[in-house]
Amino acid sequence: MQVMATNQQHPPAEKTALRCVSARTTLGRGVQLCMHASFFARCAALHAALLPLVALPPGPRRSALARNHIRRGCAAFLGRLADSGCVHVEYEGFEGCADWGGSLICANHPSLLDALILFSKIPSAVCVVGKTAWKDPVFAFPARMADYIPSEPAARMVRECRNRLRGGGAVLVFPEGTRTPRGALGPFHSGYALAAMRAEAPVRTVFIECDSMVLGKGFAFFRAGSLPVRFRISAGEVFAPTAAKSTREFAARLEGFFREHLVRTADGIGLRTRQ
Repeated sequence: MQVMATNQQHPPAEKTALRCVSARTTLGRGVQLCMHASFFARCAALHAALLPLVALPPGPRRSALARNHIRRGCAAFLGRLADSGCVHVEYEGFEGCADWGGSLICANHPSLLDALILFSKIPSAVCVVGKTAWKDPVFAFPARMADYIPSEPAARMVRECRNRLRGGGAVLVFPEGTRTPRGALGPFHSGYALAAMRAEAPVRTVFIECDSMVLGKGFAFFRAGSLPVRFRISAGEVFAPTAAKSTREFAARLEGFFREHLVRTADGIGLRTRQ
């Protein structure tokens, strides 16, 4: 299913950047730079939309409003990219994702775009945010307003994840801790597995396939790229932490599951069964 365009107004800078993307598509150059420009224009619009919420006291109401703004901003941006022929997204097994409360959602992370896709698809989920992003001026403000969970210190992260899961919330984690480097899965962190075990919460695996590393880690601004960037987001197996003897064993099972099924492709990452 292709991401549908929305009727929301888009910042002029974003429109200009996306027109640039369309022009660069023919030349095969500058795709990354133009999509970055469009992405940061949308981030600026999100910051502006969140500013009035600063007047509200911290709490569930403010964080829920912030997550709704994030959902709408991500949906608008992805819709604009789809309408411009830059991105195509398909989902498999997400029909019941509104009922994923109380579970930890574990996904690989090839691109900045896949995080936005999941934010728009599962808006109630609270995301664990890496150390770099938590301090980044672009990402930190929305993350803090939405009451996301910083990955450090680790003990606090585990405690916060456990509390959110026990309270019936969904927690989104990228166990690599950063975007996947050039298509090959990075090492997984184990803190998320400990949180799931302590909360006795199921872990839902999500495979993110893409055929381009645009907006991925280490992708050069002026490298030639093809459009649209195609994503397939698939719900995988659900793991019960109670079946594991230790955190290390549970984390190893989950990491092995991802490595068994995901493989590097020519310029992206995909499921082994599709190769």
